[in-house]
Amino acid sequence: MAVATPNKGATFIYALGKARDLDVATNVRTFLEDEQAAVSRAAARYLGLMQTEHSAAVLLTHLEQESAGAVRGTITESLKSLPVTDTPVAMLTMSNAIKRENDETTRYAMANFMAYHLTKHPEYKTTLQKLLHHDPSKRLRHSIGVALATI
Repeated sequence: MAVATPNKGATFIYALGKARDLDVATNVRTFLEDEQAAVSRAAARYLGLMQTEHSAAVLLTHLEQESAGAVRGTITESLKSLPVTDTPVAMLTMSNAIKRENDETTRYAMANFMAYHLTKHPEYKTTLQKLLHHDPSKRLRHSIGVALATI
């Protein structure tokens, strides 16, 4: 379902998220698939504000299917804000996704997600170490280095 004006649609969806109405969350997830990235990103932010396991599951599933890097980045940022995403499934999904991610901003968000949950899931330290040595982004390598130094 495409929204005619992406900025208005994104603003509307994000405003709904501020209300934190769980009944609306099921309908908003359909906007993750909108052809306008701004609308999809707003839907991802909305689901992140819901703070539910259902929102986390929807976002994780969509992360694997999403083709737009900016939307994947917003999904990752929303997942980081959810308290229920420090699960083995979430970490495995993120670990697999970061290895094939081309968008630097999204890889940065994914690395921060993994670093944030690393104390609970130290088995993913090697993924971050590989990125530290091989990723072309200085910003990402610096962020990972700081994270690995603090665990």
